[in-house]
Amino acid sequence: MSVLMFPEWFPEDCPPEGAHDASATVFRIVSGAPLSAADFFTHHELGTALTAPPCKRCGISVFDSYEKALHRLRLDRKSVV
Repeated sequence: MSVLMFPEWFPEDCPPEGAHDASATVFRIVSGAPLSAADFFTHHELGTALTAPPCKRCGISVFDSYEKALHRLRLDRKSVV
């Protein structure tokens, strides 16, 4: 059994009880190429989404397929127009 490691600044109940290790290919929407470490900062690290639940502020959004990420990107662009 592996021991999960998380940053010390994570809230006490994060990750929640029962969380498990996982391995998968995921897709993330970023602002452009090339990628940088900042593309993977959490809301906590950026100091944003201050009213969101603390544990959710410590995660990042990813998608399990390119098509789902592209769909979300298109939805976000429509909401800006």
